[in-house]
Amino acid sequence: MLLITEGDPSSISPEIIVKSLKKLPLKIREKIILIGEEKSLKKYGFNSNLCSFLPTTIPDFKLIKGPNRYSGEISFKFLEIALKILKSKRAKALVTGPISKKAWDLASIKYRGHTEYFRSYFKKDLLMSFVNDKIKTALILEHIPLSDVSRLITKNLIIKKSILFKDLLKKLKCSDKIFIAGINPHCGDGGFIGDDEIKKVIPAIRTLRRKGIKVFGPYNPEDVFDKAEDNQGGGLFMYHDQLLGLVKIKYRLDIIHITFGLDFIRTSPTHGTAFDIAGKNIANFMPMYNAILKAYNMMENL
Repeated sequence: MLLITEGDPSSISPEIIVKSLKKLPLKIREKIILIGEEKSLKKYGFNSNLCSFLPTTIPDFKLIKGPNRYSGEISFKFLEIALKILKSKRAKALVTGPISKKAWDLASIKYRGHTEYFRSYFKKDLLMSFVNDKIKTALILEHIPLSDVSRLITKNLIIKKSILFKDLLKKLKCSDKIFIAGINPHCGDGGFIGDDEIKKVIPAIRTLRRKGIKVFGPYNPEDVFDKAEDNQGGGLFMYHDQLLGLVKIKYRLDIIHITFGLDFIRTSPTHGTAFDIAGKNIANFMPMYNAILKAYNMMENL
């Protein structure tokens, strides 16, 4: 089975999930269980004919606009229920609707996002990746302040993430070459603008090559992007906005997030909650549709 968690019910998430379900063929919908809040989904035309449904609520729940503690608490509860089902092996894949980090904070949930919670819950090394038919990319660091990037990047972390990425590329049937970005402008320019490349990135690349992994770099981010396009290999980037700016400018919403390293498949759209258009029934549902389709296809190929 494939699970979908609604995400934040005050966001565009219920809209894009219902629209996706209406477009999906019956053979896929028959394998879906949606975990969500009934009223927010029915607002966009959800009914029990679309897929199996596990209605979920919390005491005194209120559906109100913008990030709020009610939506934060209930979106986390959707996820907790899904993980219990996945841990029991009653499902093989999970697609998550967008959540609000601010709403989670208002609900006193300490995690910055899904991936951080998965890492804590399952005690596993995970890889945040962004893929489509033309490019495969991944991150060393995720939701980290820019001021902490240099301190948190280590040789061992680069090695761990590169090995995970190699395994993901194999699963996606892509070239196993990995092109790695530097950390500093111009990759440090020989140490003139920073020595992270000299002390961390290049030693990590040497170690990986001794392990037989085809790793190249460090390169400037735009060069990594060019080299990885058309599935010539995978592009491994150091931090969140080093990659996301490039991939979203080039592919807009035609990109899927995969969390790799779990015992199940997890995908999601790459956009956020879009509270500014929530309730207007104008959200583009195709990123969610594609995330569901990708999870289903990967599940069927297990």
